[in-house]
Amino acid sequence: MSESPRSELIEVRASDGFVLRGELRLPFSMPARRIAIVSHAMMVDRRTLDRGFLAELVANDIGVIAFDQRGHGSSRPRVHEGTSFGYDRLVEDVQAVIDWARAKFPTLPISLVGHSLFAHVSLAHLARHGTAQIASLVMIGCNVPTFRWSRFNRLRATILGFDLLSRIFGRFPARALRIGSEDEPSSYAGDFTRWVLKLKWTARDGFNYEDGIPRIDIPVLGVAGSRDWLAPATDFARLIETIPAHEFFVVDTDHMGLMLTPNQGWKKISEFLLRAGRQNL
Repeated sequence: MSESPRSELIEVRASDGFVLRGELRLPFSMPARRIAIVSHAMMVDRRTLDRGFLAELVANDIGVIAFDQRGHGSSRPRVHEGTSFGYDRLVEDVQAVIDWARAKFPTLPISLVGHSLFAHVSLAHLARHGTAQIASLVMIGCNVPTFRWSRFNRLRATILGFDLLSRIFGRFPARALRIGSEDEPSSYAGDFTRWVLKLKWTARDGFNYEDGIPRIDIPVLGVAGSRDWLAPATDFARLIETIPAHEFFVVDTDHMGLMLTPNQGWKKISEFLLRAGRQNL
């Protein structure tokens, strides 16, 4: 196992010209065995990944591309600075990062690892565009479209409130409410409300992301928190049960604890990434 990572800041240009920024970390004493593209939840940035989780991956000789999704962190302009986007734009951005990783590491297996927002964004991308370039997928605290199986409970009410405040203020004011470091655009919040009202997880052009899930033919690991009301473990498990090669692991923590507090799930993820999926693509 390597001791100290090599790191560099990176920039990835999305198909519409927006620049996604992040960091590449590689094991110091040994070549990386695999590459993991890792990103964060909504209302936060990639700093939430850096409380030990990224170090766990690199210590197991997994190279890491950790990036801020558009409008978050260093991928500016941020939402309070004027940028706006819908959910489908985040799904399409995944391809730009995959292309960058494939060009940089043409012989290494590449996996997607997402917490919350990036978990279901990655799932949506693979459901729509296929898995030919990806070796495996790890989803941590995935909370869309889990509301489809829920009654009108706290989760669904929260989504509707998220959209209402976004319409009032022109964006969801997470920073002002002190519930996150990043505001979210009203157009993005409106996508969530559309899913709740129609009980369908669809793109704006009508494509049903959920319909593509059974066609995902790579290993998938779901890691859930037993005290996570934003992504209930039972609903999360149901979301991925139609994927042929899936595994599921539950940790005794809440939604943000999955990333902010060292837990057994981190070791499980490293082990999964090292053994699961295509060796070369």
